[in-house]
Amino acid sequence: MLLWLRFGMDKKAVDRTIRQLRYGGVLRDMGAYVLAADRRFDIQLARAVDISLALSGSRAPDIFPRKKPVFLTAYLPEREVRLCVLYIPVGKERKRCLTLDSLRVENTMKTLYALLLDETGQAAALRAETPCLLAWPDENEKLELKKWEGIRNE
Repeated sequence: MLLWLRFGMDKKAVDRTIRQLRYGGVLRDMGAYVLAADRRFDIQLARAVDISLALSGSRAPDIFPRKKPVFLTAYLPEREVRLCVLYIPVGKERKRCLTLDSLRVENTMKTLYALLLDETGQAAALRAETPCLLAWPDENEKLELKKWEGIRNE
């Protein structure tokens, strides 16, 4: 119901998204509730799924099981692009930027990268060459999305 209200997805698309998250071991059923598989609520995972849903349009994204170092991978059918979300905790900006640039070099598919930050101030510490989206929670915990062109080495 919340996916329909927030993203305008129809019931079939919502059911499909929930089913994919279950299959990937992210969610499990418990009566009328759907919980994280490990019984803990992971706010960063919820935010990563939010990013995929916000970019997916009216068709549900195909969400794939987690494969490190990528935090969440999804295929966005309306955009015909793969989305890779990398979570960057405070203090890990340099390491994750190196990871992002190496993923881009190795990649052969049309891919949109998103960096999920804990706070907006982390953007100043980013040193990746790869253009991507930046996402961070505002003071009301709503995700802000911003296009970022990356840093060009001279």
